[in-house]
Amino acid sequence: MAEPQICKAYVAVAGGQVHYRRAGSGPPLVLLHDSPRSSLLHLDLIRHLADRFTVYALDTPGYGESSPLTRQGRALEVADFAEALAATVAALGLEKAGFYGFHTSSKILLDFAVRHPEKVAVALLDGLSIAKGGKPDPAFIDAYMRPFTVDADGSFLVREWTRVRDTWRWFPWFAASPPSRMPIAQPPLAEIHDYFLDYAMAGPNYASAYRAAMEHQPLDNVGRITAPTQIFARADDVLFGCLDLLPSPGPAGLSVARLSADRSQWMAHIKDMFERYRADMQAVPAPVVAIGGPFSHYIDLPHGQMRVQSNAGIGRPILLLHDLPGGAMAAAGLQAALAAGGRPVHAPDLPGCGQSDPLPLATADAYATALAQAVKVLELGPFDLVANGLSVPLALALLRAGLPIQRAVLDGMPLLGTEARAGMLDYLAAPLAPDRAGTHVLRGWHALRDAAASFPAQDGGIAAVRSDSAALEGQSLFLRLLDMLKQPTHQGDALRAAFDHDAAVRLADVPMPILLPVVAGDPLYGQVPAVARMLARANIQPRPADVSGRAALFLSFLAG
Repeated sequence: MAEPQICKAYVAVAGGQVHYRRAGSGPPLVLLHDSPRSSLLHLDLIRHLADRFTVYALDTPGYGESSPLTRQGRALEVADFAEALAATVAALGLEKAGFYGFHTSSKILLDFAVRHPEKVAVALLDGLSIAKGGKPDPAFIDAYMRPFTVDADGSFLVREWTRVRDTWRWFPWFAASPPSRMPIAQPPLAEIHDYFLDYAMAGPNYASAYRAAMEHQPLDNVGRITAPTQIFARADDVLFGCLDLLPSPGPAGLSVARLSADRSQWMAHIKDMFERYRADMQAVPAPVVAIGGPFSHYIDLPHGQMRVQSNAGIGRPILLLHDLPGGAMAAAGLQAALAAGGRPVHAPDLPGCGQSDPLPLATADAYATALAQAVKVLELGPFDLVANGLSVPLALALLRAGLPIQRAVLDGMPLLGTEARAGMLDYLAAPLAPDRAGTHVLRGWHALRDAAASFPAQDGGIAAVRSDSAALEGQSLFLRLLDMLKQPTHQGDALRAAFDHDAAVRLADVPMPILLPVVAGDPLYGQVPAVARMLARANIQPRPADVSGRAALFLSFLAG
């Protein structure tokens, strides 16, 4: 049987967007993940269910790519996430669905099912945490929820990678002792990487649903169950013993199941339970919601999906290409500053970066073709182009693709000889193959720091020293690192396409006006004067150090 196609999408809700994965056809199912994971957790389960159902795997608000919840003046509660789930289900047009929750999301799903039983064909709660004695220990919760903080030197990455490794060994993770060792096998390396990625993407938000669930006692809700509900756990789950704390007998709609540790039997059980209630599941066309302000979305291209961050506006659109390596998240500040001028701005993750699918063949011309296809899908018409840093060679290919580009800003001019290009690609574009020590995370971090400190990144000489200290800001580096880690084997594709040839040959016959910002003494801009002489209509201007000043310069030129 062919693998089902899993597509990614966003749905607009009050206060932001919810990101989800979707596959299959048939009655609707909704899968919820534990904290601090995302819908990435459920890829195998999605594939298992998609031959019989339409499966929606949601990123909980504040996790994965979903906007976080905020409540002024108080901590978030399980009820907040339950009502957010209700809003998401309504926005997707799901009248009545089958639901699956795991660990943290079991409490959210239980609260949702009690509040909105008419929406629930069946609720499957896989691992429901119940505190012995009826009251959670605040000191335990505080220790478990150690804050996630980003620092500029990257030392937090070692700390947090170790925490993720320990999460699979001991419960709680901070009690590294034989009595706390869990009787489970260590997961495959790819699963450890995915867990770390989800945890890091949640970042400072990781404790929101997690803490709310730990502080929430579910037994009152268990007593109020009216929708068909089953609470179960596998024998190797740390929450297996909580099944013994459930009331007996329970409400009429509740059943309890104790499963073996066998994963295939677990998946079969979930599918069988949903099959029993499929006749009660129904969906209607999702309502059309107007989105104001910045929003994320996916567009379908011949090679796959491309994620685009967009700002609505009036006037000639701007296409913003992010620096490499990384994705569009780190360019959000510049995008917002450009959008403040009132014009539409669209910032795609380049193929193989962030959440955009990779190209089957990564060449500069292939990237130009994909971007040209994106321009058509986005219906930009005549547009302006802004390219940052090491994406400039791809912008040069796009400038010669016959598109209606009116004006362009090329912020950086990374022209290098053959040997220097090869050395830079060996360093920056190497696949970040995961390893158990987490060195792939550190390799990505230091590659970004070196690229911010020197050009080319692998050059330790004095002449390579850069002067843009803002590029070393920790949060910006962290966002770029996350976009690299989302596709560790493809994160270098765009770089290789940009630097597998001499980009200077693409400077000839560029007809439109080009702004070339320049930074005195910075080698990334060292070729700007020579390039200006090769272009028909070049304009050199000092590059402001701050984002708002830079956006003002760009907008002034593009308006010309």
